[in-house]
Amino acid sequence: MKHTRQGRALTAEDGVVPIMANELFQTNKVVLWEQVARVAFVLVLEPHENRLLAANFLSRFISGLADHYRNPMFPASPKELLSKSEDLLTMLHQMLPSGQLLFANRAFVRHLRQTASQNLR
Repeated sequence: MKHTRQGRALTAEDGVVPIMANELFQTNKVVLWEQVARVAFVLVLEPHENRLLAANFLSRFISGLADHYRNPMFPASPKELLSKSEDLLTMLHQMLPSGQLLFANRAFVRHLRQTASQNLR
């Protein structure tokens, strides 16, 4: 399933794809993705994990990156994103500690972004 929505200056597409157990994964998985420009952000979930929470995280993570770089067009290309890999890992560590999805209200997300921004300076 795929749908398109307008966000900031770029159009984002997203979707969910179930993956049956195979040689790569021993158990069934759910792949949640969001594409912005030519960059796809992907989360691989267990079937029992909260997909709405994961989709919310992915959207807020991408939005947080654009806010941090003060560029609504970020990321414009995969190359631009790869050049900032340390920043991505720092923000990912702050917003997804130990790979655990957190239920977060706007104030908590703002706090996480501020903490990540301070760690990136």
